[in-house]
Amino acid sequence: MSCFLCYSRNRPYFVKSQWKEGIILGNNEKNITNKIIDYKRFAFILVSLSVFLYLGAVLPVEEKTLLKTYMLMGGTVVMLGFSGLFFYQAARWKKKLAEMEDEQVNM
Repeated sequence: MSCFLCYSRNRPYFVKSQWKEGIILGNNEKNITNKIIDYKRFAFILVSLSVFLYLGAVLPVEEKTLLKTYMLMGGTVVMLGFSGLFFYQAARWKKKLAEMEDEQVNM
C-alpha cells in the first residue's frame, strides 16, 4: 500500500499518518460538515428504530415470551447507546469545525 490514497480525480488525497488523525487535505470544512450531517442522520435513525423496538417490548401480545421482551429491551438500549455515540461524534466534529473556522478568522 502506498503513502497516498486517491479515490478519484476530484477527491482529496489522504496521507496515511494524517488520515488516522482525521486531517484531510483539501475541502476540510465541506468534509467535516458532511460528517456532522451523516452522524446526526445515523443517530436519528437509531433513535426511531429504538422507539419501534420499545413499542414492541411494551405492547402486550399473547405470543410474546419473556425472552422476546428482554431481547427487544436489550436492542432498544443498544440502539440508544449507539445513537448517543453518534450524537457525541457529531458534537465533537462540530467543535473541531468551529475551531478551524476560528483559526481561519484569526489568520
